[in-house]
Amino acid sequence: MKAAVAATGILLACSMPAHANEVSEAHGCFTSEAMVIDRAGDVVIGHSEVRGVTDSTPPGAIWDKTTHHCRSVWTSSKAGYEFSNRCTNVDRDGHKFFTMAFGSSLKAFKWVYVGGTGKYAGISGGGDASIEQVYPRATPTIGGACWRGKGSYTLGK
Repeated sequence: MKAAVAATGILLACSMPAHANEVSEAHGCFTSEAMVIDRAGDVVIGHSEVRGVTDSTPPGAIWDKTTHHCRSVWTSSKAGYEFSNRCTNVDRDGHKFFTMAFGSSLKAFKWVYVGGTGKYAGISGGGDASIEQVYPRATPTIGGACWRGKGSYTLGK
């Protein structure tokens, strides 16, 4: 369950693209609330809702100071863990871009841009991210973590 809570915010980490044909780095932190949807033996299926903030490295890059709101579905069992999420990311000007993250490990997972509004219309690209720090839970279902990611993007016309 701890991994599921942390994984949900991952998407956010991935939401820092670079200028066309350049690599950009991002890092952020989030809180996550997880709930179990169902159980079957040792298999647990859950949902997490994640909210947080992202900064660029170095500061001031195009997507610096964005916020994100993600929803994740995950499965955890003795056989392993996997997740997939969708996130709405909003920049300081109110423009939005949408991302998806997925993987079977919080140490290394993938993310992609799935669309955007305003200046991000037609965005595509993606990258890699990881959870760097998991914080103690505030309650059995509420936790927090920080992530870091690298990626690139192109804007469609």
